[in-house]
This record gives sequence, structure tokens and C-alpha cells, in this order.
Amino acid sequence: MDIEKAIFDRRSIRDFLPKKVSRELIEQIIASAECAPSDENSQPWHFTVIQEDRLKEKIGDISVFAGEKYFTPKRDELLKKFHGMSDKRCAEMVERFTSGSLFAFLKTAPVIIIVSTENNFFSHCSTGAAIQNLMLSAMAHELSTCWTVIGLTDDESLKAIKQIAGIAEERSIVSVLALGYPAQTPKPRGRKPVDEVITWL
Repeated sequence: MDIEKAIFDRRSIRDFLPKKVSRELIEQIIASAECAPSDENSQPWHFTVIQEDRLKEKIGDISVFAGEKYFTPKRDELLKKFHGMSDKRCAEMVERFTSGSLFAFLKTAPVIIIVSTENNFFSHCSTGAAIQNLMLSAMAHELSTCWTVIGLTDDESLKAIKQIAGIAEERSIVSVLALGYPAQTPKPRGRKPVDEVITWL
């Protein structure tokens, strides 16, 4: 797939086909992630691949809990965010966020990849670039992804995810990434006009 097509066609997917992703293909897209630039070629990233149903269920439960905790106090903000929808759709969206159910898809995603890095600014920047490479490589292989961080917003949840994934306490998690073959094709979401995000000096 052409790189421009992968960039413009990429979507965050939360509904996946019950189809196994091969180990070889996972390794191939992680190899693409490793080609990202990093501070002084430090390559600070690490990819923990989770396919076991029991562990995905735990991570999904943790993410639902964290989502409920994070979004429940933001109910009024969510109502404003979704006010342009029908009353029924607005209520559904607010409920998905405040109940945490929006993040339950992590339980059934074919693969979860937890991307961790060294706990410093430069490593976080480098690892973000690696994750983008991974997502575009996945797209080129007819796979889809969803980058989530909700489980990282709560200290208890973050600690639990680190324990499940065997990630050292001193390292940072940058992404809990769902990966699989998509069962949906969402419409593109609006983007700001280019002239609104550029300053020419």
C-alpha cells in the first residue's frame, strides 16, 4: 500500500474480526516500528505482545475501570461535546464514556501491544514515532489499530497493567495498542484545514 494511502485511510478501530494475526506478521510490523528515529539512536522502546485471552480480559477490565473513574466527573463536558447529536445518541455516547464500556473492546481485540519506554522526555518522543510507524505498517498489511491510554490515567490501573505485562516500575507505558483485522470501516473524521495549523515565518 502506498504510504500516502495508509496515512489518509488509517482509522482507530474498536471492532475486530475473530481472525488470528500471525506471529510473523506481528514481528514484521514491529520491525517497521523499530525504523523510527530515536534520540542518539537510543531505540528506547519495547513491545509486549499479548494474545492470551485471560490477560486481554484483565487489561480490558482495568481499562473499563479507569475509563469510568476518569470520565464520570466529566459528564457535563461530554454532554457539551456531543450536544450536536440526537438526544438518544448523545445519551448513549455519554454512557459509553462514563461507564468505561467504550474501552471493553480491549477484551476481544485479537492482539494487544503494550509499548513501553525509558522514563524521560526524549524517549517518549522517540517511542511516539515508533508507534506511528507500527500503525501505518499495520494499515499497509490490512490490519487496524487503536491507540489507547485510558489505563494509564489512574495510578492503580497503571500499576496493574505493568504487573500483567511484566514491565518494570521505572519504565513508562506510552500506549496500550489494539491490533487486528477490522470488522468495520468508519468514515473519515473531520480535520482542521491545513492553513489553520501552519505558521509561516
